[in-house]
Amino acid sequence: MSDETPIEVLERRLEETSELDPADTGRLDTLIALIDRLLFRDRERMAPWLEELERSSSARDYAPGLAMVWRAKAVLTAFSGESKEGFDYAQRALDAYTRLGDDRGRARVLDFLATGNEILGDYSAAIELGYQALALNRKLGDRKWEAWALSSVGGVLAASGDADGALERLHEALEL
Repeated sequence: MSDETPIEVLERRLEETSELDPADTGRLDTLIALIDRLLFRDRERMAPWLEELERSSSARDYAPGLAMVWRAKAVLTAFSGESKEGFDYAQRALDAYTRLGDDRGRARVLDFLATGNEILGDYSAAIELGYQALALNRKLGDRKWEAWALSSVGGVLAASGDADGALERLHEALEL
């Protein structure tokens, strides 16, 4: 059994495939998986991989790669205080994941948009987006992200003054 973390395994795979065509779909899919794991953990470590994914996905017009690029850029720009640009990237990512039929990607972006709308004070939009993310995660059977969505919905409910509803959602998240 290896002591490598999932992130290290993905990085090793990329090093092992460095001689492949940068637009090889296997390499692009590995980049997508790595960026997904690094997005909220280590954005500095992710940066060169994101640049490669954007360059190679654009050259090949690889929709799954471009969707991840836009999702990652949505998060990065939002954390840097550029909420309008972040929302624009998120909408591009959501549209791409919808065209691809990728419910997992859609759920991640919907959750991001729910949190963004909560921060901006649009609780109505935030709760609607949060419940959409929750429904998709339940459909997918993704308990981790179901709990994440419940937590997001709970946060919106708390911010909007519904303490009882917030506690219910947060308890549900904790049970998962």
